Amino acid sequence: MKFLKAFNNNVALVKDASNLEWIVMGTGVGYQKQKGDAIDETVIRRKFVAESSDIRRPLMKILENIKPETLDVSVELIKNAEVEIGVTFNDNIYLTLADHLNFAIERTNDGLEGSGANT
Repeated sequence: MKFLKAFNNNVALVKDASNLEWIVMGTGVGYQKQKGDAIDETVIRRKFVAESSDIRRPLMKILENIKPETLDVSVELIKNAEVEIGVTFNDNIYLTLADHLNFAIERTNDGLEGSGANT
């Protein structure tokens, strides 16, 4: 896999040998990489196919707006839930949960916590 773009040190956009683009997650996968660099596939924990611009654009926008620590927390929450509940979630949950956590954090920082319809 070849590096295309880093969202943060642990999330990157890459291209495989068949020119299919993937969003990959793993410790240091995007750290100090330049476009075209080979990716150490052993560090990849999760990958999401970014097969069309209709899918890729929204994913990239989400990833560009999420702090790395928020993504890390969501990964840990999901891992723990899988162990505790004994299920395996679809990979889409990682970005979905991180996006929801990020939105909640932004609302809290803006002083809007507790103002939602479900509170």
